[in-house]
Amino acid sequence: MIRFTAICLSIFYLALFTVASPTTNNDQLILSSSPSSSLSDKWSWSDCGQFDDAVLVNSIKISPDPPKPGENLTVTASGIVYSEITKGTKVTVQVKVGSIKLLTKELDVCDEASNANAEIQCPVEEGDYTVTQSVALPAEIPPAKFTVHVEGKTAKNEPLLCLDLNIDFRSSFTKIFGFGLLTLMSLFVNVHSSPMTNETSTVAIQQHDINWSWYSCNNPGDPTHIDRLIISPDPPQAGDTELVSLSGFGGETLNDGAWAQLTVSVDGYQLPEPIDFDICSKFNNVHCPINKGFFDISGDLKIPSGLKGAFNAKVDVYNADNSHMACVTVTADF
Repeated sequence: MIRFTAICLSIFYLALFTVASPTTNNDQLILSSSPSSSLSDKWSWSDCGQFDDAVLVNSIKISPDPPKPGENLTVTASGIVYSEITKGTKVTVQVKVGSIKLLTKELDVCDEASNANAEIQCPVEEGDYTVTQSVALPAEIPPAKFTVHVEGKTAKNEPLLCLDLNIDFRSSFTKIFGFGLLTLMSLFVNVHSSPMTNETSTVAIQQHDINWSWYSCNNPGDPTHIDRLIISPDPPQAGDTELVSLSGFGGETLNDGAWAQLTVSVDGYQLPEPIDFDICSKFNNVHCPINKGFFDISGDLKIPSGLKGAFNAKVDVYNADNSHMACVTVTADF
């Protein structure tokens, strides 16, 4: 994690110190962009600064986009230095995963430039700059969404700049499969009659060919039981569209305000931010309250191509009074 933090710091340093070349005013107009940029679903940056900041970052571009662990990341940044940067200029960098704070560190900008043997050294004069730098991303970066907040003051204690960076190293499967599972779980509240008996299975774990399994993780006394989860084709493969069938018994009325929580882990690493959503308002086919009864539903789930790793998705369903209704866990190893 310390190595990843260093990468985040490096991205910030690019805007001030490394391999800079002055630009003309016309070039600057071409390079300028909105101070808030949502560039992809994998990374984005925004300017959270003030109108009188000493440094304005106009654009940040990366290659490859999205960034990939284990590969070199080339960053090109452009901006304007409005006030000379001298020794004593400091920045505070905060790195989070979800709501968990990993690191907060104050750094002297000029000392860091000197230690890194940056081409630009203090004092940094006023002017327009474009910089390009490559950074080696560690292969062991965990599949999570990182947020980096950078804020600084000049040696005169005046505002330097403020940047927010978001970098998402989660695989598309983590998000798409997780949402698909939530969709299927939400379907169980659309209860309708079926010829099933009133008996529920006592088999907790259902193991399938090669690479996937599911099991009920109900707590004792949970009123809703999921008895069967079948996919076709079986086993699943990356790039497939799976028909998923889910059946069981809802033993309690589901009231307006019922909600579900998804927890995902990849290769044993649990993502720190579970996904919560309101079941009754999230899906068009769900209209609460819904009376208890049997359910037997099916739906399509698209599995993205190019997946690799062992994924575990757990869904807990709660009624409006926060009482636990049901739980199911699905694992898939690609």
